[in-house]
Amino acid sequence: AAMSSDGGLLLSEDMDGADLIVNRENLLPDSSARTLARYRDALEELRNRRLIDRAGGDRHSAVYRVTHDGYAIADELTRFSAFDVSIYPKR
Repeated sequence: AAMSSDGGLLLSEDMDGADLIVNRENLLPDSSARTLARYRDALEELRNRRLIDRAGGDRHSAVYRVTHDGYAIADELTRFSAFDVSIYPKR
């Protein structure tokens, strides 16, 4: 999300399943209860570490934004990255 234009994440759940949208791409490999629980926990961990903030949503969705600290960590990780991920095609 820190590399997207708006720094946003959208977690959306309905009767048909769930999506975690970042930069117009769904990051969830599937919408099983197990997968959704793992990703919800990851989002909660990012919030606890103040790397993202909840910016809105309703009963079926949550919008998050990357914080200043989140951008700082992303910048550090990018700086120490051993390879340039931008050369790989998106899934």
